[in-house]
Amino acid sequence: MSNTTPMFDVFLSLLEHFQNDEGTQTRESILECLINEGYDSYTIGCAVNCMNTLFYQHAWTSENKYSQNMRSIRVFDAQEQSVLPADVRGLLYSLGRTGEISLSDCEFVTNALMNLPHEEITVDNAKLLTLIRLGDKSEQLPDNVNESLLSVFDNMNINRNVLH
Repeated sequence: MSNTTPMFDVFLSLLEHFQNDEGTQTRESILECLINEGYDSYTIGCAVNCMNTLFYQHAWTSENKYSQNMRSIRVFDAQEQSVLPADVRGLLYSLGRTGEISLSDCEFVTNALMNLPHEEITVDNAKLLTLIRLGDKSEQLPDNVNESLLSVFDNMNINRNVLH
């Protein structure tokens, strides 16, 4: 039995189906794949909104939410504090502070999380979105990606090489 959330399953489904894709898939083929997998329109819509904000800056607007005095401290605004659980904010803070992800990537992940249904905003989904964001930027994950990010796959029947 899977211990994942519906959004997590959607993301994994997309990774499994399009991991070797060279960016040639159309929006329609991706939607068709998700529909054929049995996902409902609400879940698909949430996943599409999340992916849009994960990769396309024009999908959201944001002021600089990083402290000007410290390079890697992100200041979460009141809405983000009310939506993002403390453990998710802590993970994002830690990833930015240690340099595992850039401040820009952290911003994309934060905004993508804000587009998930509230019950889907979990540490595991934050880890997965971070890995998706990092994996999209290169053929292989950066060397400094901590094992803690990859731990998202520990209790699943997923091969960690999906993202490599």
